[in-house]
Amino acid sequence: MTWTRSWIGTPASPGVLGVLVIATACGAPGVSVRHYADLNRAIEAGNHDAALARLHQSRELYGEKSSVLYLMDTAMIETLAGRPADANAHIQAAEDLIESLYTKSVTREAASFLTSDASLPYEGEDFEKVFLNVLAALNHARMGEPDEAAVEARKADVRLAETARTRGKDTAYGEDAFVRFLMGLMYEDAGEANDAWVSYARAIQAYQAQENRFGVPVPRALARRAAIVAASLGFHDEVASLREAFPGAVPDDPLEWAGMGRVVVVEFAGEVPVKVERRIEVTVGQGMVFLQTMDVTSREEQQVSSAISAAKAVAGTANVAIAYPVMVGRSPASLPVEVTVAGPEGGPGRTVVAEPVHNLAAIAPVCLEERMGRIWARTVARAVVKFLLATAAQKAGEAAGGKKYGWLTGLLAGATTSAALQASEHADTRSWGTLPAEVRTAVIEVPPGEHEVRVRGARASPGRVLVDEGRSAWWIVRTR
Repeated sequence: MTWTRSWIGTPASPGVLGVLVIATACGAPGVSVRHYADLNRAIEAGNHDAALARLHQSRELYGEKSSVLYLMDTAMIETLAGRPADANAHIQAAEDLIESLYTKSVTREAASFLTSDASLPYEGEDFEKVFLNVLAALNHARMGEPDEAAVEARKADVRLAETARTRGKDTAYGEDAFVRFLMGLMYEDAGEANDAWVSYARAIQAYQAQENRFGVPVPRALARRAAIVAASLGFHDEVASLREAFPGAVPDDPLEWAGMGRVVVVEFAGEVPVKVERRIEVTVGQGMVFLQTMDVTSREEQQVSSAISAAKAVAGTANVAIAYPVMVGRSPASLPVEVTVAGPEGGPGRTVVAEPVHNLAAIAPVCLEERMGRIWARTVARAVVKFLLATAAQKAGEAAGGKKYGWLTGLLAGATTSAALQASEHADTRSWGTLPAEVRTAVIEVPPGEHEVRVRGARASPGRVLVDEGRSAWWIVRTR
């Protein structure tokens, strides 16, 4: 915990805020940045059982109000451990709980007004809820269940439509190009070529519309698959347009590849940015300005910050705390993996470098930024109400103490009320900390049969995989 402090000897006139204290705190009450650092270290090392054991041992850190977050983290680790059925069971439990929480949201928000946003049950950010369906779809695909995978992809589409409806048509995350791309691959696996074409076409449009904001251009694999599916449907003009728009990505004869299977490697790279708490405290005291900054990275240090808020409320004549979340990025992701499918009889094969398809490092801050207006409105309103309650308690104490002791009972009543109210003020910095910063994919068309697949840059490779005609063999890797 790092402290810096300074005194500014400028007297505060009556009615003017005299002391400004700014504290920056990393981590939410309970689940902290340090917790995720340890958890991700085990995941990235491939120690998934150790990561799960650490997660279960830390269950009390999440608490009942972060049960959705606990289920999200469990599902991610189970997915990376190669246990897709277990992962999807936790995803379903998370979705059921989110649905239950949604129906009670108005009542909960009213009850939390005098504490903080962090006291509400966590429902997940919009992009986190969508990624639950993405993860479920990938797990079904790995289990060879294309119809179920397509259902999960459609559920992600429904979530996106709901986001656009509730956030407004101009929301940055009312569409997700990666989800469209994924839906196309799932539809191909399910033998639904027309639906696959529609998804690919919409994915291309979404990537083009969002490239400036999220930094992901149209993947070459997407243009290639779109052209192959278009050719199989007889959409010759569309194939020509794709060849012109994406030179080098479209094969000379797309129909030649139409009946083949696919090896699809999905890489989860890096760590998604995290929310941290920025705290502003204003204390009216002895006419001096006291400036303080503090970095908090654990639950224990969060408790220290609460104690300091309470102490300042007692020492000063008035104290107001405002806490709000900001997004902080983590270390950049490693270089993309290379996927090689060996040729027949050990001959030269085909190697493809995984390319970016989804940038959560850009999406997460944008989603928080769009909510900041509502967060600030609640935070400032809550601060004003808390200040007024403390003032009212002081007045009531003065009246109860009479002429002789009124000043003392009023001071104690106001300070005690202010201390309790300000110490409870924390930003909601919870987030799905096991998400990657970036998703990358490599798609390689192969003839039906058994193939040797190697992934360079990852801790594990699929080895020999069986690919059916027109279907995909899926593999998920996690890298730094």
